[in-house]
Amino acid sequence: MTTSVTPAGAPAPTADRARADFTPTDLGLVVMAVIWGANFSAVKVGARMFQPLAFNSTRIVLGTLAMFATAAAIGGRWPARRETWALIGLGALGNGIYQISFIEAVSRTQVANVAIVLASTPVWLALIGQVRGTDRIPARGWAGIAISVAGIGMVVFGGAASEGRHSFTGDLLSLACVAIWVVYTISLRPLIHAAEPLHIHALTMLGGAVPISLVALPQLAVTPWAAIPLTGWAVLFYGSFAAIGFAYVLWYRGLKVLGPTRTAMYANLQPVVALIVAAVVLHEIPSALQVGGAACTVAGVLLTRS
Repeated sequence: MTTSVTPAGAPAPTADRARADFTPTDLGLVVMAVIWGANFSAVKVGARMFQPLAFNSTRIVLGTLAMFATAAAIGGRWPARRETWALIGLGALGNGIYQISFIEAVSRTQVANVAIVLASTPVWLALIGQVRGTDRIPARGWAGIAISVAGIGMVVFGGAASEGRHSFTGDLLSLACVAIWVVYTISLRPLIHAAEPLHIHALTMLGGAVPISLVALPQLAVTPWAAIPLTGWAVLFYGSFAAIGFAYVLWYRGLKVLGPTRTAMYANLQPVVALIVAAVVLHEIPSALQVGGAACTVAGVLLTRS
């Protein structure tokens, strides 16, 4: 999953986060944002060359293996048995049902639409925090929420106007992804100190790999694996080892060194990168209404976070 939400397993930042200069960690976060932004187009290309669910389930399984290998290499504390099962169960929601909705959304609508809608997730988390009494949204935050919601509407209806009902279905699935991720993130918060963040992520990935693989079984059975072109395998390995493996290592490094706020700001580059890559690779040229909506959504997220 690639969103601009601070992972619930984020470690406490070190004093280095106060540094204002551009560090190697900052550079790594730029690379991370580019990897995740380009991953939207990679997933769409893969969904065309494979069956969509066959592609994404294979990607998740390979990514899970990569995360376990990375966590084992880094070392550190794994959670107790009770927390382990809780994390696997939550992973079925956050990395299983979410990824099923995600691949169906990407295959039905423009990449930019999915990226922009997912970028609004922090806004909805802030709103839920206000309702639950865990956060207080100032006037500036409410303005940001209103601007983001308006931006999402512009993106969704701009895409539907140009591509029709098929695109609108994909946009609704993108909104479903946001709802799933919000519930997942809130539910995960009590477990954030159960183990090292990468270990938590590996276990939730394992939980997600099970349901998506089961749902994808019919497509996996009929996929002509020997006929998949080299490009298909390239995007599969990119989505597995670069987007799920390497990029997450950079993300957690940013959280540890720079803190969640500064790290999250780099994640806001994702929709911009996604829009540019989709235009170049997929020739998905957004309408003026969608460009305006993208600008409103990102501006609203930044305003809410500030």
